[in-house]
Amino acid sequence: MTGARRLFRFLSRRHPVAALLLALAVAAGLGFGWQVGTATTRLFAPTHAERPIEPWMTPRYVARSYGLPPSIVFNLLPADPHARPHEGPMTLSDVLGDGPELEQFRHRIEAARAEMEGASQ
Repeated sequence: MTGARRLFRFLSRRHPVAALLLALAVAAGLGFGWQVGTATTRLFAPTHAERPIEPWMTPRYVARSYGLPPSIVFNLLPADPHARPHEGPMTLSDVLGDGPELEQFRHRIEAARAEMEGASQ
């Protein structure tokens, strides 16, 4: 018998409530670990960088996704991204809105990305 089985048998005979709580804690830990693992693999998947720019994204998220330095992304924004109207991360919709400014920002990001790829070759 393995050590874990012996421990569980001992706990279940002498301390059934503790054994039940231990089993629930192990199951919860495995469940949360699985969620973290799948979320992490999705976050770093290659298709993640190909996601189109959307209003919910933050400037730093765009910089990481498109492989650009954050300073370039902040310079491409027409407004100051550090002037926050509320607490929390500043999204593109806070700075640009959802209209044509966002589309222009998309084109500027693509141009900056192409320029950086051209300079690195």
